[in-house]
Amino acid sequence: MMDPKEIIKLFKDNELWVEECPAVPQSGIPLTYAFLRQNKHLGKICQNVAFMLYVNDYIYEITLVKDKNTVFEQLKNNLRKDKDWLDKKIKEWQKVTSRLNKLIVMIDENISAYDNKQLALLYKDQVNSLADSWSYPIMGEGCDPFSTNRLILQIQGELKVSSQEAREIALTLTKSKVKSFLDEEKLGLLRLALLKKQKSLKFSLELKKHTAEYHWIKNNYLETQVLEEEFFLEEIDELCKSSIAEIKNKLHELENYDSVVKKQKSALYKKYDLGKRFSEGLQLSISILEKMAWWIDQRKIVMLHGFHAIFKILNNICKRFKDTPYILHDMKYATDFEIYTLLAEDKQIDRKLLAERRKFGLHALDATEEWTYLSGKEAKEVYKVFMQKFASTEIKGLTASVGKENKNLIGEVNVVSNVNKEHFKPGSILVTSMTRPEFVSLMRKAAAIITDEGGITCHAAIVSRELGIPCIIGTKVATKILKTGDRIEVDVKTGVVRKI
Repeated sequence: MMDPKEIIKLFKDNELWVEECPAVPQSGIPLTYAFLRQNKHLGKICQNVAFMLYVNDYIYEITLVKDKNTVFEQLKNNLRKDKDWLDKKIKEWQKVTSRLNKLIVMIDENISAYDNKQLALLYKDQVNSLADSWSYPIMGEGCDPFSTNRLILQIQGELKVSSQEAREIALTLTKSKVKSFLDEEKLGLLRLALLKKQKSLKFSLELKKHTAEYHWIKNNYLETQVLEEEFFLEEIDELCKSSIAEIKNKLHELENYDSVVKKQKSALYKKYDLGKRFSEGLQLSISILEKMAWWIDQRKIVMLHGFHAIFKILNNICKRFKDTPYILHDMKYATDFEIYTLLAEDKQIDRKLLAERRKFGLHALDATEEWTYLSGKEAKEVYKVFMQKFASTEIKGLTASVGKENKNLIGEVNVVSNVNKEHFKPGSILVTSMTRPEFVSLMRKAAAIITDEGGITCHAAIVSRELGIPCIIGTKVATKILKTGDRIEVDVKTGVVRKI
């Protein structure tokens, strides 16, 4: 158990790495477990502590940069000892995730069949299984400081090229060789649009299949929903505004993504003779980043399904305890122990405490899996110190995509933190803490993207390159300085964003 003063000192004395988004503790708890459980896979204690600071349905995921650097070095050490180490971990993860998926199906189909004590065990198993699955690809987050702050500089130094050339090399070499799940879903939509344009009798059946496969795609850390056919029909109708020839061209581009990326990588290796000119350490780092880009994308699928199962259990609990009564959103601020003991021992949860946590709350977990919980005034004091640490007037990040035109862009800001609650004006510049799968529909309408967080293989970086629009990531402060309606200039060469 950490004292608030100890946490404040830790924040002041260390460089912090922060990810943030709309979320609740019930989605943050498995993530926190995962951060510390990665130590088992790495073979040593690399991650010493992880914090989740939450304020009104918004979470700041806080870790120490020195811990992330240690994780990254250990990844390289393990691969130097065994070149197949990462592939072995992926196979382990696939087995763990297979079990989790079966558990999610049980919850989805039979939740009412369990009594309270059985549901307590099922809930505990779901949280732990999701954390265990998450603990493998979360090792990829240890690469973030390197990919954001040092990769391009190292490429520039070893090849003696310009920063712009080094950036393009880094972006290309760290791309996943495999299509993202969002690309796969987009392929499905394009095929459906083509069927609809051609008035095919197969359209209705294929739409049902697509809906069953991707009904979860708008889930997030805050809430989940089961999408109906109408949602996908709207997406298809938008695509149908294009001609059949245009749809076929888009299909061809996506279907050939894998081979195009491989050709791009091969061309760079040949052009710059990278096999000889890159140091062993840089080649190893890039190979890790490339594989992690795929793994982190696959992790999102697991997360979005896992949150659905947890929130479904919480919703069921609210129905079981009608006399209390518990409100679903408040229950999302309970700890995993509180949920378990409510079901297993009928130990009631303090609803005032849940409301207090929602205003200001913090939980932390150390390498021994000992929890610290703060709320109210104590959590608010930590929050103040945390926000002061990131006070800045300069907006500068890493250019993850220069866009098709490869030139500076002037436009109007549209800040969005929750896609389900905030309006986005098409053609404006999307400013957010970090993008997630539910942001894709907005990203397709944006002139450019600016984020507070993220590394070179983050969601915003990957999707913006696919869309061919400018993207600046890792500014730390964009959402705190910019407001919707501001006019700004995005400098794609330097990563600087200026108000005009």
